[in-house]
Amino acid sequence: MSDYTSGKSSKTCPGTNFWGMGNTVASAKKGFLVDVKAEYGRLKGNIKEEDEPMTAEEKAAIDKLVDRVNELEAAAKRVPAPKWFVAEFGSEELGGVISEPTFTAEGWRTLAVGLRVKK
Repeated sequence: MSDYTSGKSSKTCPGTNFWGMGNTVASAKKGFLVDVKAEYGRLKGNIKEEDEPMTAEEKAAIDKLVDRVNELEAAAKRVPAPKWFVAEFGSEELGGVISEPTFTAEGWRTLAVGLRVKK
């Protein structure tokens, strides 16, 4: 196809940012053609929706969930009695009352509140 000639050609220029990647052959191979092939495969039934790569939004959502899981796992980690607990109550096992003196950090705080109320 020759260059565009106004009033003579039906060719139009896609602009400088075609498909969000530019209008070079390299950008067509990198983005446009990959997307066209993927859609063609999907339409032919060769590619299922669950096999398609994640979008940026889906990736961000997964990353956020992974961060939250890591945060919750850290909070649920069992730890020995904190120094403040031993200083206030004398020992981590409370003189044999607790057979396995490891709790979550929140568990130690809750136990301390209960013991303070009992005093």
